[in-house]
Amino acid sequence: MKTPFTRRRFLQTAALSSAVAIVPTLAGNAAGKKASTSELPEGQLPQRRLGRTNRMVSCLGFGGGSQWCNWPVKDEILQNHIDHAIKLGITYFDTARSYGNGLSETRYGKFLTPKYRNQIFLNSKTGERTYDGVMRDIETSLGLLKTDHLDNYCIHSLDKIEDVNTLPSPTGGYKAFLKLKEQGVVKNIGFSYHKWNDASQKALKEFDVDIVMCPMNATRSNGNEDYMIPLAQKRDLGIIAIKIMGQNVLIGMFRC
Repeated sequence: MKTPFTRRRFLQTAALSSAVAIVPTLAGNAAGKKASTSELPEGQLPQRRLGRTNRMVSCLGFGGGSQWCNWPVKDEILQNHIDHAIKLGITYFDTARSYGNGLSETRYGKFLTPKYRNQIFLNSKTGERTYDGVMRDIETSLGLLKTDHLDNYCIHSLDKIEDVNTLPSPTGGYKAFLKLKEQGVVKNIGFSYHKWNDASQKALKEFDVDIVMCPMNATRSNGNEDYMIPLAQKRDLGIIAIKIMGQNVLIGMFRC
C-alpha cells in the first residue's frame, strides 16, 4: 500500500535534504496565496515569487550543504534523492563552491542538471572577495555544475566588515558580480550571511542585490525576522531562509 504524504513525512524529507525556505515578500503574497489553492496537485509544494527576480520557486528548497556532501552512499541513492525532490515539486536548489571543496557542485552536475536544468532555479555561492577570485570561481562552478548560467550567484558568508569594504574596491569582487549579471552568466545576484551585524547591515544598504540569504528558524536568535525582513521587503528582494531546522537540532535529528 502506498505510504500517505503526511506532514511528518514532509518534515523528514526536508531534514534529509538540508532544506532552505523562501520567505514571502510583500509583492509576492498574492502569488503565494494563488499557488497554495486547492488547485495545487496533491503532495506538491506551493510556490512563491522570489522577490524582484520575478521567478516562482518552491516554498521549500533543496540544500546542497553539509549532509549532501557527507553522505557516504552510492550514486543511485543520491540520484533517488534528487528525483524525489523534483517529484515533490522542489524547484529551488542551493549549493556553493566551498561545500565539500567542490563535491556538492560536482554531485549536482552529475545528478541534477543533466535531467532537470530547465525545471529548476539554481543558486551557487563564492567565498572569494576579489574580482579575479570571483571570476575563477564562477568558471569552476559552471564547469562542475554542467550549465552555462546560474539563476542566482551569491557572495558567500558576508559576516566581516573587512570583506564588505573590500568587495567594492577597484580590485574587489562586487564588480565581477555586476559584470556577470550584465553578461547574463548569472541572472541574479545576492549575498548570504550568518549574523545581523555591522557587516550584513552595510552590505544590505550598499549592494544592489536581488536576493539575501540568512538563518531563520523557530529560535529567532539572529534578529533577522525583526530587522532584515522589513528592509528587504521594501526593496522587493528575494529572501531565502537557511538553517531553518538548526542543522536538524530543532527536530532532534542532529547531523553535521
